[in-house]
Amino acid sequence: MYSSFVFSGVKIKNYPNGQTRFEIGVNTDGLPNGLTKEYDVEGNLISEKKFQNGVRQGMSKMYYANGNLMTEWIYRKGVRHGIALGYYPNGIMKDHGIYLNGKLNGLSKKYYPSGRLKAEMVFREDLIQGVSRIYDEEGLLKVQSTYRDGRMIRRIAYDRKGNIIQNQEFDPLYKLP
Repeated sequence: MYSSFVFSGVKIKNYPNGQTRFEIGVNTDGLPNGLTKEYDVEGNLISEKKFQNGVRQGMSKMYYANGNLMTEWIYRKGVRHGIALGYYPNGIMKDHGIYLNGKLNGLSKKYYPSGRLKAEMVFREDLIQGVSRIYDEEGLLKVQSTYRDGRMIRRIAYDRKGNIIQNQEFDPLYKLP
């Protein structure tokens, strides 16, 4: 994977206290190239990003102060492209989705800190589309909404027994004043 990178060296930038702030791989033109690491003032790793001739390319990761992974995003030619994962500080998955050319596309899910499913929705070109569902901590359906081109056209809310307590339809062409 790195064979196409023109690698020249590593630049190191420090905080006033002497701790390393950045380790930046650079090419012969001085552009970020290869792995770049960023640290907080105490020396904890807070991010890792890969570059190819100054453009973000490949996996980028951010970390919590406790060292656990916060996010994983894949970049292609400087824009998010691929799976995107988010985590809670305890390491449990928080959310995941898929980016195509910088826009959310496909099924995205969000989770409670317990790991239980909180919401699921489908995106097309960064717009929510179709049926989305929101669940309570016990896994019971709370709200089901239907979207068309990013606009909610129907919302159904349920009580804890699964009975409909609200059923609204919306004009998909209505625009706020």
